[in-house]
Amino acid sequence: YRHAKREDEARALAWDHFDRSTSLAAYQLLRNTCGARDWPAWRDKALRTVRVGLNGKRSPWAGGGRSLLVEIFLHEGDSDAALAEAQAGGCTESLWFRIAEAREATHTQDAIAIYQARIDPIVSRADKRAYDEAAVLIGKIGGLMKRSRREKEFGEWVEGVRAKHRAKRNFMKRLEGLKKKYSFIQE
Repeated sequence: YRHAKREDEARALAWDHFDRSTSLAAYQLLRNTCGARDWPAWRDKALRTVRVGLNGKRSPWAGGGRSLLVEIFLHEGDSDAALAEAQAGGCTESLWFRIAEAREATHTQDAIAIYQARIDPIVSRADKRAYDEAAVLIGKIGGLMKRSRREKEFGEWVEGVRAKHRAKRNFMKRLEGLKKKYSFIQE
């Protein structure tokens, strides 16, 4: 339709696709089909449709809280809106990590808080991979807190993690390894 310069039909087809299989890919197709001039109105309509789905009137994409809205806002580079949606209605774990990554440079405290909230669920999986993953993430948190000149707070937080998971010997070994890298972690 677009090649035949039948723009209205192209938009209608893209909308039908979005309406039937609401996803980030369908949203992107709709955006590409609408063009810059018409996009704001179509965007509003698309976001309203997603929100209607979240309110239970339609459910195929409602899994993972507000994951689709978070994905859309991250794709658009709006980490503020993505974070607000995730906080209001939740999202998948992978999207929480993407939000944190998007906020690291300009909103370091948000990133730190998101990462810290992920530590206990990771450690609770209680296997070597999980402990390695948690140690890497703790190291990332340490780097962010050091950059924010919050080394003492980081050391205290790590001690709280250590106390909470003291019975997990293999995890404790990974925390010992972090002590060498971060001299401000207390004994």
